[in-house]
Amino acid sequence: MDLDGKDELVLRYNMYYAMAYRGIIYEYDVENDRWIEGIRTSPYDMVFYDNGALTVCDPKNQNNYSDVPFPYSFRQYNREEDTYSGPGVHIGSYDTEFYAARGMAIPEFFIRTDVDNVGIIYEMAFYSGFDWGAGEIEFYNQSQYDAYLQSHLGNKIDIEYLAFTMDNFDNII
Repeated sequence: MDLDGKDELVLRYNMYYAMAYRGIIYEYDVENDRWIEGIRTSPYDMVFYDNGALTVCDPKNQNNYSDVPFPYSFRQYNREEDTYSGPGVHIGSYDTEFYAARGMAIPEFFIRTDVDNVGIIYEMAFYSGFDWGAGEIEFYNQSQYDAYLQSHLGNKIDIEYLAFTMDNFDNII
């Protein structure tokens, strides 16, 4: 998935409650004949890109002032460290329909940011490593958001996920 030439295994599994759902990427260590956990995240809409980027939809919709897009996280693969510890961003959105449906006034920061007059802005919470609280929050309008994605995401990699059965497991190892 990260295009470092090593075999990887992506597991997505669901339990009875949402917080137990997991998406885990393992990388195979040939020298020691073992799988090493690379990243543990939400399994919702895990999308891999040919430049090592990964986007993951959040399992819950807190602190989001829009119905579309659902909040998600973007991770960049760090080739030097061979991890997904590179810079990342948590992305949420605000839209005018959300405020209108609730009879709320549109905040001034929204009006200042939405210079495209599209009716949606994006909250970009930047971080590095795995420290979500260490980054800065910036608001992007639609054209800034589109430019950011264009410069950070490659081409989507289509993955065929198999059911977790003993037959499929035996074919992996």
